[in-house]
Amino acid sequence: ENAPVPRPIAERHPQNIPAGTTTISDQAGQVLFFTDGQSVWDLNGDLMENGSDIGGDNSASQSVIAVGVPTQPTLFYLFTTQASAGGSNTVSYSLVDIKSENQTGVGNVVTKNNFLFSPSTEQSAALTSGDTTWVMFHELGNNSFRAYPVTSNGIGQPVISSVGSNHGFNSGVGAMKFSPDGTKLAVTISEGGCNRTEIFEFDQQTGQLTEYARLNLGCSGSVYGLEFSQDSDRVLVSYRNGGPGIEEFIIKPVDNNDPNAASCPACFDGASTRAQREACILSTKKQVGGTSGKNLGALQIASDGQIYVAVVGDNRIGQIQVGTGCTAASTFNQDAVEPMPGTANLGLPSFVQN
Repeated sequence: ENAPVPRPIAERHPQNIPAGTTTISDQAGQVLFFTDGQSVWDLNGDLMENGSDIGGDNSASQSVIAVGVPTQPTLFYLFTTQASAGGSNTVSYSLVDIKSENQTGVGNVVTKNNFLFSPSTEQSAALTSGDTTWVMFHELGNNSFRAYPVTSNGIGQPVISSVGSNHGFNSGVGAMKFSPDGTKLAVTISEGGCNRTEIFEFDQQTGQLTEYARLNLGCSGSVYGLEFSQDSDRVLVSYRNGGPGIEEFIIKPVDNNDPNAASCPACFDGASTRAQREACILSTKKQVGGTSGKNLGALQIASDGQIYVAVVGDNRIGQIQVGTGCTAASTFNQDAVEPMPGTANLGLPSFVQN
């Protein structure tokens, strides 16, 4: 079934949200509530009861992600992060009940701004695996990821994986994403004027991460957005402040449905060490045409399988049609989505990968 292209709202939203945001909609695409990590608005666009000061900072790159409570279709946890430059760097959680009606609108923030841990980077990601949703964060100042299991019993104790590079106190801005097939997690890091992306293998049973590749992206622009292709065989990254625009990398052999065929790209044959994988992945780098020099924010895959791009200061959302196979490059189209009544900032809504 072909999903529709995202459509803009009829009128400019009254809130100016610089970065992180998320939206929860029903199956028909009608908004149930939305939030920037600081406030929660109901389906009418009104502030939800008890919906102010929920603990996040809307200038954080991934300031909030909404996770449904298993077996409770009207309840959602909101996990919030804060701007890394702010100093407190706290991850908190709140609970929204969208069936609760009140005098001012629909829905209620039942409990808010509950401390989870500190200090954290601005990044967060979530993956639904069976009856568990894993919610991932990264501690600030070290190399430890925290994976929190969310089940019908609530929020469990975190699984700690100390892998990859340290995220220093002068970093913490960027994106973290799970791959659609749930086998990988990637994160962008911009620190000291230079950029990198790190990729990890994820065990959905245990919540543990193991290192897969560290990619040195150079020192042009500031890496920000990140997304996997629908087939989970490519990673794309975007840059703020000009620079390369959008780059894509093939991160594993492309599936061609022939078990006897040679690996494609061929450099993955025998690439058993991290260094060999890194060299192979970097050799596949392509710059997506038409994006160089643009000031770009978040990347987000949608239900139609395309990846959408926040083009800062523009009223058009960019669309990436991801290439397939070993040689096809992805293409960028800034006219695929109708112009918006307002202009984009750095953010696009964060969603749970499932």
